[in-house]
This record gives sequence, C-alpha cells and structure tokens, in this order.
Amino acid sequence: MTHEAYRYVLCRPIPFPEVLSTLDLALIAAESLHGAERTRLDARFASDTRLLTLVIDANTPVGQTLNQVFLGFARREFGEKALRVERIDRSSTPKTGSGPTSTTASAGNRGSTSGSARGTAA
Repeated sequence: MTHEAYRYVLCRPIPFPEVLSTLDLALIAAESLHGAERTRLDARFASDTRLLTLVIDANTPVGQTLNQVFLGFARREFGEKALRVERIDRSSTPKTGSGPTSTTASAGNRGSTSGSARGTAA
C-alpha cells in the first residue's frame, strides 16, 4: 500500500504554537467540507516541536483537503518562504509507535506529537 503525506518544515523562526493554531483552522475548514465525523476518522497529522516540522497524511480526500487548506493559510499568514514542503511517498504501511507518530490526540492538545481530527481522544 502506498502511503502519501506532506512534511512542512519551518524555514524561519515562527512560534510553533501559531503553526498548530493554523492547523486547527484548517481542520475546521476540512470539517466544513467533509463533515465532522469523516474528518475525525480521516484527518491524520504529526508534529515535532524539536525539529519544527508538521506532517499531514494525504491518503484520503480529507487529508488532501487538510493539506491544501493548511498550506494556503500558512503561506498567507507566515509568507511564501516560511515553510518548505516535502512530499513523502512510502510503499509500506507505517508502523504504530515509530517516528513522530507515537500517540493519537486532538489538535488542540499541545502536548501531543501526533493526532487526528479536532476533539479525538487517545
């Protein structure tokens, strides 16, 4: 199975909580388009505050929407050159607990390193 995601790397100093707030807004937009339940089931992301990166899964229509909306919001909020976008293609299923995606939590829980749509509990 092919796994597709996008990694966003901060290229200049931006407070990471602001990046996560922008992700929260993008999640609300995805909910508006796809519905809260579908977004809760299909929106997946992981963040690493140490490396200043955010990875958003793009395997579903919800994930593709979330990536498009997040990138649009982030470019307007932080500037064209504030983030570098890297496409990640893997031909194997990601393993639970590996890399930055070791837990699942809501986007609003800033202590988490990964999560699914807003309001999802671990």
